[in-house]
Amino acid sequence: GQAAGRVYARLARLSLPKGDVAQVETLLDQQQPTTVPSLDIVVEDFELRGKKLGRLEIEAENRAPDSGTATAGDWELKRLRLATPEAVLDATGRWLAAPRPGIARRTVLDFKLAVDNGGALLTRLGETEVLRGAKGSIDGKIEWLGSPLDIDYASLGGRLRVDFGRGQFLPAEPGLFKLLGVLSLQSLPRRLLLDFRDVFSTGFAFDAMSGDLQLGQGVAHTSNLRLRGVQAVVLMEGS
Repeated sequence: GQAAGRVYARLARLSLPKGDVAQVETLLDQQQPTTVPSLDIVVEDFELRGKKLGRLEIEAENRAPDSGTATAGDWELKRLRLATPEAVLDATGRWLAAPRPGIARRTVLDFKLAVDNGGALLTRLGETEVLRGAKGSIDGKIEWLGSPLDIDYASLGGRLRVDFGRGQFLPAEPGLFKLLGVLSLQSLPRRLLLDFRDVFSTGFAFDAMSGDLQLGQGVAHTSNLRLRGVQAVVLMEGS
């Protein structure tokens, strides 16, 4: 019935390779939220699975089952910040305790990603020549079954709001960022059977991009994703 203690750390550098992350995820999957300690951690140079993610700040509190609060038994993420020169991610959330045996635990996350240069951010994450420029933000609330470190995409749900300024989607091969490949609009001339090849052959330059995404069971749906550019205004809806 007691909280699981507290970890305090101030680190110049922390690197978690893929194998170590897998071990942590396995350990978390075997634990109840109440057995995970509270955290007060700052890392100046954080690297996860080989990707340099900048400065990391985490403040989390373990709510003992008998604490008498509305969140008793939960692991509350009071502050998460990842800061790089290209973007800053701020988030809060909770890892919910199972309401009763046999009911899966859930992770709930409210976040805002403020992006100064979307293309440079994707390059940092390993996706090069996908996007050029783009300043704006993505914010929303998402949740999934399982621990905070292991997103279960089949149960992923929530909502996102996208709002970006000037940038350019470059021609991209289908892959992890399939949506960005769609947004490059390189196949639009063939779909319309019209000759816009001189306009779209190098990708789609836009002055603004905005819209909402609803997530359910790992599927994203939009009815108002809008791209405005010099060559065209494109309104997308679909899943």
